[in-house]
Amino acid sequence: MNNFTVLKQSLIIGLLSFSLANNRYSIDINYSPDSLFFSARQEIQFTNNTDTDLENIVLHIYDNKKLTRMDIAHNDYANFKNGYIEPQFQIEKLNIDKQNARYSIEGSDQTVLNISLNHKLKVGEKTNIILNYNGTLPYMEARYGKFEHLSHFSFFYPILSVYNPTTGWSKNPYSLKGQAFYSDVADYRVNITVPKNEVIAAPGELVSVITSKDTKTESYVANSIRSFHFSSSSLLKKASRKTKDGILLNTYYFPTMKNASKYVLDYAEESVDFYENKYGKYPYKSLTILPGNLVHAGEEFPGIILISKKIYKDAPNALFGGLLYQYRILEIAVAHEIGHQWWNVTVGNDQYSQPWLDEGLTEYSTMLYMENKYGKDSNLIDLPHVWNVISGSYKGTDQSTLRENTYRDNIYNFANVLSQNIDQYYDISDYFNTV
Repeated sequence: MNNFTVLKQSLIIGLLSFSLANNRYSIDINYSPDSLFFSARQEIQFTNNTDTDLENIVLHIYDNKKLTRMDIAHNDYANFKNGYIEPQFQIEKLNIDKQNARYSIEGSDQTVLNISLNHKLKVGEKTNIILNYNGTLPYMEARYGKFEHLSHFSFFYPILSVYNPTTGWSKNPYSLKGQAFYSDVADYRVNITVPKNEVIAAPGELVSVITSKDTKTESYVANSIRSFHFSSSSLLKKASRKTKDGILLNTYYFPTMKNASKYVLDYAEESVDFYENKYGKYPYKSLTILPGNLVHAGEEFPGIILISKKIYKDAPNALFGGLLYQYRILEIAVAHEIGHQWWNVTVGNDQYSQPWLDEGLTEYSTMLYMENKYGKDSNLIDLPHVWNVISGSYKGTDQSTLRENTYRDNIYNFANVLSQNIDQYYDISDYFNTV
């Protein structure tokens, strides 16, 4: 099987998920930033879109993973010195069609929730799963956790696994390296209750706000997304603008990042316009960008992206030795994470087993964006060493896997070169629009 066949099959499988009847999530979550505690009620209207009568349904409960000190150290030493608090997660109640359900928590890291059905769910039939659960965010710099004044809720809820007719339900463990997730598109309605002064950044459409004396509840509707992420802080500010196609761009920022937020809006608008012309229309009505408690450059979710606070700064010498470095890195990070809205968000793939697929295509797309704006020979592209793949230095070489930054080399850099080579013979943008 050649490289293009792998790519072609993954594109078809990724896009087919948009043509099936979407499962529906309704989530009510109440969060206290001071205590890090949250409680939630969740209903999933599940349709058996497989070609098999099902005896069980599997969900991932990623926030049930207990992090070891090595896991934490993989992120940042700061997670030790600033008082790490480990996450807690507990299922209080689980019903299937209003009846108590039998379930087990499985997997090497206890992040697989296996629910036994009382009777086989035939192809095309529906069932309702209702869960009550609570948890405590870890205090750490990560996509799931609170650090300083900013909270991130990445995969905070039980999310349906993906069923493969050959291998069954996906039961991959949680991984801190990369975005090792795999889920189908679904429709979400999420009600988030927080203290009244807390600012929420979330995907989709804000359809209502209900306030009380001390709290507020914001309701969001987001359809055909693979997961729902939100962040919150009492210190966030907001700025918005629309692209020429009417997509609402929202950027959230801390007061010390106001100038950087203006650049972020510029880069976001330019990136969306470029990718729409290259690959097709952005699938949602809005896109949200905000600073993240991340030790890496950025993180993508449907309709919302995080850019590391270490990059999202105004100080001229804050990163890589100067203002030019800083804003070029910021632009590359924004363009890369927005590129994921086409690769993995629209065209889905198994990020655990095939992380090179969406990362390679996104790295290649980022390179095309930068070349289109600055020219192929501009040193503004290949200046940062960490992005040296853009210079093509890996083309035609066979590098040892036993080297520093092996994960980046294999998943990002070599996969970018693969995408370049494929695009020489098959126009990826034409194929994207055709499929």
